Amino acid sequence: MKPTNLDSRFRLAAAAWRPRGSERLELWLPRDWPNGEGELRWRRTAASGAVRQGSQSGLDGLASADEVIVWIPAAEALLLSARLPTRSEAKIAQALPYALEDQVVEPPERLHFAFAREADGALAVAVASRERMDRWLSALAAAGLEPTRLAPVTLSLPLAERSWALGFFPGEIVLRSGLFSGLGGPVEPRPPAWLHAALAEAGSESRAPERILLFDAPQELDIASWSEALGLPLEAARHGDAAVPAAQLNLLQQRYAPR
Repeated sequence: MKPTNLDSRFRLAAAAWRPRGSERLELWLPRDWPNGEGELRWRRTAASGAVRQGSQSGLDGLASADEVIVWIPAAEALLLSARLPTRSEAKIAQALPYALEDQVVEPPERLHFAFAREADGALAVAVASRERMDRWLSALAAAGLEPTRLAPVTLSLPLAERSWALGFFPGEIVLRSGLFSGLGGPVEPRPPAWLHAALAEAGSESRAPERILLFDAPQELDIASWSEALGLPLEAARHGDAAVPAAQLNLLQQRYAPR
């Protein structure tokens, strides 16, 4: 294993999930894991608060913990919203694949639909490939790790009032545009088309942000050029400058619920 300065962007978000007196292991899966070549990043927080962190090519040597929190790449989960005329969790789980069928590319039977209730009664939904879910959980189980939470890294970015958050990860740019909303894509030298599209859609619905906060942007990023292209102020932000709501949208539901 080799030590690394693991991004601090996740500390407040993950802290909201941690029971007092427990040990927590957090994992950040690289794209195409476990078959890809990217390194897996980890951080272990002891019950005393002591922190160890690093990165490695596989799971060898990583002991389990009271909590095992796994962040998956933004590109591996689609974040949607739905409204259904029932409060029964069993009926919601049955109905979501059909209610959202026209918003997904793959056949619904190949997808896993997890949900959380929003304050206004809507459902925040995360959609992921069942094949990918099975592959991730099988690889983790083979290493003796059983996650207690698995969520898109999108939801770990800090939020601030009337702002969106844009985070830069190895090989991926991630946007968080709301408590349960956001998306991501490959790193590009200019603002990606999907970011322009997200801003245009938000503007048409009178919910455009007043600014975009940048977290861990590379030094070579031309912030002035990006700001001009997007038509919004872009501000480099510190993690302590924004609140991080607990990301309650956990993919480990239904057939994937922890034992």
